[in-house]
Amino acid sequence: MTHRILLAEDRPQDVRLTQRALRKAGYAVELDIAGNGREALDRLQRVNGYEDKPLPDLVLLDWMMPLVDGREVLQTVRKDPALRRLPVIVLTTSRSEGDVATAYEEGCNAYLTKPVDPDEFQKTIAALGLFWLAHAVLPR
Repeated sequence: MTHRILLAEDRPQDVRLTQRALRKAGYAVELDIAGNGREALDRLQRVNGYEDKPLPDLVLLDWMMPLVDGREVLQTVRKDPALRRLPVIVLTTSRSEGDVATAYEEGCNAYLTKPVDPDEFQKTIAALGLFWLAHAVLPR
């Protein structure tokens, strides 16, 4: 089964690392990229050119993005009846206890920090995929 993932990430190198890690782990995914929080919301709310795009099965959300940050994206998703059941995984460099607490208070399903080491990043994405793509039953 192919899963559609929205990766909301503004750093091109992290986009490439995530694409590579998913591919290397062997997960069948269609990866849509949003380069900032505004674009992520447009894709999720299916406006501004994304009207015909299907919703993702899972969102990987960077917490620190331009235009609209991850917190605002998460708040908007959780307030929208059409999106609120969508699994949102915060995938960020921030290890701040405040960011972790806030993300969970706002309704994220998991909070993962991006390892600096590419091999560790690969392991993190593989583990994420093992749970969310191979074992969890996602809402459709």
